[in-house]
Amino acid sequence: MRIIKPSNAVNAKVMAKYGNRIKEKDYMSMIKLTSIGEVVLYLKNNTHYSKYLDKVNETSIKRGELEKIIRQKIFDEMIQLCRYDVDTHDSVKSYLIHLMETREISRFLYLLNTGQSEEYYLTYPVYLDEYVNLDLKKMSLSKDYDSFLQAIEGSEYYDILKRFSKPEGSNIDIPAIEDALDRYIIEWFHDTLLKYSSGEKDEVEELYNYINDFINVQRIHRMKKYFDMPKEEIMSHLRDYGTISEKKIIEMCSVTDPKDIIKIYQTTKSGKRQNKRIYESSREFYLRSVFYYAESRLHFSQNTQVILICYLLLSQNELFNIINIIEGMRYSLSPEEIESILIYK
Repeated sequence: MRIIKPSNAVNAKVMAKYGNRIKEKDYMSMIKLTSIGEVVLYLKNNTHYSKYLDKVNETSIKRGELEKIIRQKIFDEMIQLCRYDVDTHDSVKSYLIHLMETREISRFLYLLNTGQSEEYYLTYPVYLDEYVNLDLKKMSLSKDYDSFLQAIEGSEYYDILKRFSKPEGSNIDIPAIEDALDRYIIEWFHDTLLKYSSGEKDEVEELYNYINDFINVQRIHRMKKYFDMPKEEIMSHLRDYGTISEKKIIEMCSVTDPKDIIKIYQTTKSGKRQNKRIYESSREFYLRSVFYYAESRLHFSQNTQVILICYLLLSQNELFNIINIIEGMRYSLSPEEIESILIYK
């Protein structure tokens, strides 16, 4: 009897789904529309989102509702695909759930900080209840940071977040919390995905390190351009893993013109493999770098973890494109201006 490798099954499933992605002709049609309702109607009638948008009233849907629906579609699809991750002990599924948990914690704390925590109760993704190790409903009822800590007590995040307790009435240090959660997740990613890596671990480690490179360059650029932070402070906010040498990191953190940061990165090992275009922003650099890398590995990898994570990254990119189209309409950008910020080829 022929033995089918898990990577072959995953690759076949993922490539079939990726073949149904939103194409250039779809983007060119959507950028000419004039409202979110028209975009939703187009997605409903012409794309793979039709099942999730079938019962949506396009005349009244808001941007946040559409984003929530698309995120649920991505999550459901990834959970389904992770059933083929049999050789790696559900490591990618666990990674996905960790990402969702930390995202929801951050989103709730932003609302709590601005006195809008009741909004979370009305909008939190109920579909996650079955999977996450947090009681999101209980968390949504928290009125202050202390009751929030009580809601997450017993979770793996409690000890991390307990350090950020503040006197009543003080603002929650969201950036510091996000930094701490990010460090926790990358350590978890490193220890767990590499431990259960299927096939060649080098390919999983490369993906891990390259994504960290993209994130570090984005952070350096943003902190230098918008906050003019000193070198030491910038370096304290960077991820510990990656391929960029300490010498190059210091060089990027020391520039006077932020435009030089990406130029320096493009002389590094991972930077030489990226598109040599001039980027308008650190966000564009990050999104395009992730897109080019993920699409390349999706087509050439035979590693189940790499295939699944790259498909997740590309699915998220499609979400960003849809949101950018809607935001472009909101700010009255021309179709040509909207097209220039989309990442799909």
